[in-house]
Amino acid sequence: MRSLKKNEDIVVLKGDFEKAAYKEQPLSEYDQNPFIEALPPIFSEDDVLDRFMVTPRITNQDKAREVNIRYHILKRVKTFTQPLPIVDLK
Repeated sequence: MRSLKKNEDIVVLKGDFEKAAYKEQPLSEYDQNPFIEALPPIFSEDDVLDRFMVTPRITNQDKAREVNIRYHILKRVKTFTQPLPIVDLK
């Protein structure tokens, strides 16, 4: 076992560190919670739709390939994700 000198620093965490920027929260439930205050702002409905929508990319070059290759390209459709609209139940 290695002996440590009195003032030797011990690094436990490795990787990148980022200084948190704490933001005022629009909801009182989130006030004084440093974990939540360091998060980005709450997304709008449009932001959520943009971030979750995944459209597979099929280029003209892909469309011109041989049939057996196009079959594999077609499997990209499985990655398509479209969020459903939010329905107001009032």
